[in-house]
Amino acid sequence: MKLLFIDFTIPHLFDDADYPVGGWAVELRAWLAGFRAIGVDTAIITTENASQNAERSEQVALLRAYADRGRIPGANYLFRFLPRMLAFGRSWRPDFVVQAVAGINTGLMYLLARYLRVPFIYRCANDIDVDERVEKRLGVMALRLYRLGLKNADGFVAQNGYQLSRIQQLYPGKRAIVLHNPYQQMNSGPSLPRGERHYVAWLGIFQPQKNLPLLARIAYALPDVEFRIGGKLEIGMNDKTTVDAIAVLEALPNVKMVGYLRRTKVPDFLSKAIMLLSTSHYEGFSNTFLESWGAGTPIVASRAVDPDSLIETRGLGRVAADPEALAQVVRETAALSEADYAAMSGRCRAHANTEHDPVHLSAKLRDFMEHVRAEV
Repeated sequence: MKLLFIDFTIPHLFDDADYPVGGWAVELRAWLAGFRAIGVDTAIITTENASQNAERSEQVALLRAYADRGRIPGANYLFRFLPRMLAFGRSWRPDFVVQAVAGINTGLMYLLARYLRVPFIYRCANDIDVDERVEKRLGVMALRLYRLGLKNADGFVAQNGYQLSRIQQLYPGKRAIVLHNPYQQMNSGPSLPRGERHYVAWLGIFQPQKNLPLLARIAYALPDVEFRIGGKLEIGMNDKTTVDAIAVLEALPNVKMVGYLRRTKVPDFLSKAIMLLSTSHYEGFSNTFLESWGAGTPIVASRAVDPDSLIETRGLGRVAADPEALAQVVRETAALSEADYAAMSGRCRAHANTEHDPVHLSAKLRDFMEHVRAEV
């Protein structure tokens, strides 16, 4: 089986560069490892300046098609990228075209799949992909192309039950499945005990979705708790509310801004934290949750971003019914006894390592796509 993906930021992840990449790039890297283990060939349509080192290290074909926009908006897409995309599609000859992240590329990859006469699979990357909130994130043309690809997808792979239920409402009769994100184990050492963990971690790209104003309010309300914040501004992001919140955080004496963390530094950062705090308005299935659980570090989050209630029902952290209650939940989690914390930490580690194995999940996705192909 041969699969064709698209992503313009994943080469930075392969190179472990100082560049903020989205959650789909992190997730895709884990899928690639799983597919490689079960003998599925993969290729990614990506930027024309992707390094050779990235390709060799990941054992994936990088099809260098995209160049940054020129002086005329859309000209590079129309006259350079699209012809290259079609040519690479013809030469690679995939069995399936797979795309994630709502936007222009959803429609383009659907059209490529139809051109190649192969099934098009859409992987939901966020809860807003399947409801009206996506309209606030996309421009008119991007929204039209996204909806074109979405309504004509041959199969859907959801991250959680909410996404699946919305897909079934919107497109009844189409084949869909829930597969939680795969996790590549990067921290094989023993989990640190509570006594060797000293701060509340927050990790992510600085963008409106992550709700940094809430993070600032929580840190201000807990002056005796140390917060360490890893991340940097999203490229091109100029949201004033987010920028103002960053300024507040930088001024608080109990907050340490550690900057953007390369992927190789993330496990150590999380392993020394008491908990990982999520302040997001929405997610799908956060890869950072998996990285935190893999380090034996519980999650504190609002119920809105607890995927399929895993945190609450499996004891993988603490959940606040309301975002404004997160400060109290942070304090309660920090006050857990050594024994209770050790038990929670152990559950986190076991869950990440047993329930999110990339080889097992990739095999399930392969089987799902075979069923889709049989019905197309």
